Amino acid sequence: MDPRRTRSRAKIQAALRDMLAESGLSDIRIDELCRLAEVSRVTFYANFGSVQAVLDDYLDDVLTRLEHELNTVAPRPGPLVPDEEKHRRAQRLMTWIFEQIGAKDPRMRALLSSSQPRMVEERFLAHFKRFIIETEAREPAQPWPGPDDREIALHFFIGAFLSLLRLWIAHPEAYTARQLGERGALLITYGRTGMHL
Repeated sequence: MDPRRTRSRAKIQAALRDMLAESGLSDIRIDELCRLAEVSRVTFYANFGSVQAVLDDYLDDVLTRLEHELNTVAPRPGPLVPDEEKHRRAQRLMTWIFEQIGAKDPRMRALLSSSQPRMVEERFLAHFKRFIIETEAREPAQPWPGPDDREIALHFFIGAFLSLLRLWIAHPEAYTARQLGERGALLITYGRTGMHL
């Protein structure tokens, strides 16, 4: 991508983040966003078609970085991975993403509290599902126990993760990224009994 375009997009993202810290999504005006980002409306529309498109781009960036981390942390997901290893991977991955997003990033808050939370969940699900399918194609493992087990596991994990993210956004002072990563991983791997380990 052209470095000037990259800079413009970064300035628009930063301006939107700053504006959302002070106002709701419905209050954001493109003229004001452009003024704060120090870009023209032409530049804005050349990069994004709407304020929602800026949020979608932010989510794309989060998911791209998440995919890289998934390939680093959990190159072979699936039912054959021992619980201890699943827990280690889940803890590292959840802590990483909480740290990347940050409890106070108003862009994720806007995505999860606007009319878009289902879209966010679907995007996370599609990303994780594609990752698992591609990984299993490269390194076949024992099949999942039942035909729908992968789908159920994906929905459970993503639902739990996004719920913890909403909790953190609502109460950023109550938890750290590490605490939520550790506790969330225990629950996902071992269930309620994991909280006593």
